[in-house]
Amino acid sequence: MFCGIVIFPLGYFFISYQNTAGSLETEAEIKANTITQIISANPQMWEFEQMRIEELIAQQKKGALPESRFVYNTRNELIVKNEVLLKPPVIMKSTNLFDSGKVVGRIEIVRSLYPVVVRTGIITAIVLPVWLGGFLFLRITFLRAIRRSEVALRASEKKYREIVESANDAIFTVDSNFNFIDVNKKAVEIFGYSKEEFLKMKILDAISPDQVPALKEKFRELSSKGSYKNFTGKLRAKDGSWLDIEINSSAIFENGKVTGSRDIVRNITERVQMEEALKESEERYAEAAGVAHLGHWERDLVNLKGFWSKEMYSIFGVDPESFEPTVDNFLALVHPDYRQKLKDTIFSTASYNGPLGLEYRIIRSDGEERFIHARMQTICNDKGESIRLIGTLQDVTEHKRIEEALQRVEQMKLIGEWATGLSEGIKNSLAGIKTSIELLNEEYDISEEDRIILSKSINEVARIELTIKSLLKFVTQTEPQLMTVNINDLLDKTIEFSPKHSFLSAHRSGEVKIIKEFDGMVPEIMADPFQLQQAFLNLIINAVDAMPAGGELAFRTLYHPDEHSIEITVSDTGTGIADKMKDKIFKPFFTTKSKGTGLGLAITKKLIEQHHGDIHIEKTSDMGTTFSIQLPVNPTPLSPTSRKSSPATPG
Repeated sequence: MFCGIVIFPLGYFFISYQNTAGSLETEAEIKANTITQIISANPQMWEFEQMRIEELIAQQKKGALPESRFVYNTRNELIVKNEVLLKPPVIMKSTNLFDSGKVVGRIEIVRSLYPVVVRTGIITAIVLPVWLGGFLFLRITFLRAIRRSEVALRASEKKYREIVESANDAIFTVDSNFNFIDVNKKAVEIFGYSKEEFLKMKILDAISPDQVPALKEKFRELSSKGSYKNFTGKLRAKDGSWLDIEINSSAIFENGKVTGSRDIVRNITERVQMEEALKESEERYAEAAGVAHLGHWERDLVNLKGFWSKEMYSIFGVDPESFEPTVDNFLALVHPDYRQKLKDTIFSTASYNGPLGLEYRIIRSDGEERFIHARMQTICNDKGESIRLIGTLQDVTEHKRIEEALQRVEQMKLIGEWATGLSEGIKNSLAGIKTSIELLNEEYDISEEDRIILSKSINEVARIELTIKSLLKFVTQTEPQLMTVNINDLLDKTIEFSPKHSFLSAHRSGEVKIIKEFDGMVPEIMADPFQLQQAFLNLIINAVDAMPAGGELAFRTLYHPDEHSIEITVSDTGTGIADKMKDKIFKPFFTTKSKGTGLGLAITKKLIEQHHGDIHIEKTSDMGTTFSIQLPVNPTPLSPTSRKSSPATPG
């Protein structure tokens, strides 16, 4: 009986204490989960959400024991509180606040046990006279306490489930063997599996196979760090598609050991697709810019920093790794004729709000000149202050050349019409003059001195006729008569024929040694052999004329299969061509010879271009000149020649 009297009050106190402690722990977890939602919504600013947090911690259940509540950050600084005057003794419960598995603060709840002590004292005071009634009362109180604890626990679980189920991301609970223990509605919605199907699966069954080792390593990381963030990978949905995901995980501990994890899984498929689409768009823009030779640039007028796109470096022929896109470095590549004007334009544009277009020339790092069309505009801030220059730059060299070529074609057409009509009249007049001179030359009473003069006159008439003939050949557009041509054979025949040409036979004063190095793999092409032979012969005449005392004349052919072209070089050891003359030698009527027409190389260039080829001076010095010709090979080239390279042979 005495034991019952002692044990009963102690038992009541213990049960009441457990009930109070249990409900206090539940309340702390509920408040912690609710505040965690605020933290997850705004991790950087949650400490300043006093009003919302105060409202949350001020909520008291009706009939509950009085409590004081305090929220601290990781620096143990008090964020908000709801303090109530409590009578001792008190009980305190502290619960951590998390963001993606990382502790960012804690909540403390302090509850007074004074009512419990008072009730226990009263029970102790009346237990002697009313043992039986007290016994029955305690039994009923015990049962009610258990029911209240169960109700509080169920309410806590309900609130936690509501938070999990209302989340915008999938939430997985996984054990240490990677089995799904629990998933929320969003996980079912995103991945298409039912909850029952999830609970029969492992997360390893759905993760991308190549990322399984990394995921296992991340799980091991939970033991030391308690969480990991921003693990990206792919997870297979029920329909077989792979979704891009990002996982933030927090460890579940039991007796100090990691027994599982709670994973917040975000579907980032749309974000990845947008990033890939942006990357693809940038690549397409870069390709289009490369085709159009279009670059773009920016200059920060505040920080004085510049940016060039990839195509800008390509246009100027500079290395992005070593070239800094400053204004001075840019102007150094501008042609001197345009440099000062462009410099003034750049600095004046900073105060000009409208778009501005201009054209100028640059000199690339390799020495090549290019024509540039540029547009630029100033960007201003809200105050109207200039903060940035932006612009585009396009290499229009080819466009300029096409325009010039079209102009030349039109000019040559007009010249051709004029020259054709004029030449007929001149030829008729020359024929009359030549006939009259020849008749005078046949008179017997003319002195020898007069005969020499008449003979020179006849030669000059012949030279005029040759000039007119060359002029008509140059200005008259004659379409090539295409047939299968072996360049090696054609060049060989031209070399053999050239000594018989009247000009060469009349002007050779020294021996000319002929060197032939022909590539046996040169394929046959479709071309006009007579036009090409005329072009080769003009080069030979020029070369021999540059070697009045004799020398070496070398012919070489080379097939470039990667470029689908044939290269032909004609080199001499003559007097060479001055650098200032290099840009003029292919122009009509330009000549350095006392009796030249100035049309030989112009005709040669025209004939080569009619075959969609190119001719240029490869090198020149006082030791000779080398002309290089490139001719395209047919889209479906014929079989290569079986001719082997010819050894050097004297002419």
